[in-house]
Amino acid sequence: TAGGIAALVAVKLTGIQLLDPLVALVVAANILATGWRVVRRALRGLLDEADFELLSEIAQKLERERPPEWIEIHELRARRAGSSHHIDLHLTVPRYHSMEQAHQTGDRLEQALLTFVGADGGAVVHLDPCQPRHCSGCAMQDCPVRSEAPEQRFTFDLESLTKPGTI
Repeated sequence: TAGGIAALVAVKLTGIQLLDPLVALVVAANILATGWRVVRRALRGLLDEADFELLSEIAQKLERERPPEWIEIHELRARRAGSSHHIDLHLTVPRYHSMEQAHQTGDRLEQALLTFVGADGGAVVHLDPCQPRHCSGCAMQDCPVRSEAPEQRFTFDLESLTKPGTI
């Protein structure tokens, strides 16, 4: 509206008739761009598009808070439905842990995720036992099943957390 009024005033003051259609084109382009952003945002949820900003924030939080028994995380997915977030992932834990220990480890990760996404969100943690290939990146001390010396702890970054699992 303001653009239309400004164009009419400019034409009246300058007498240049071309200003009216030029301003109309700028206003139309603005309306199209705004409409595209609204439609795009709505389609992201419907098409299950990855929210890389949210995934990066989750990766940073997990890297900061991880205990040694969170050996590796993969297949991280995060979805937004309105104001709530739903996260699921696979967590590699020590294979020598009891079912109870592994379950508690998964619960701690789930609670960390729920604290991050808020009370109306959800998190599902699938537990995988570690394999010999995990030994080089594992930070567990006094591991009774270690097959090779630890080199460098696995990092929890966007690329590693979203990769498919190989178990």
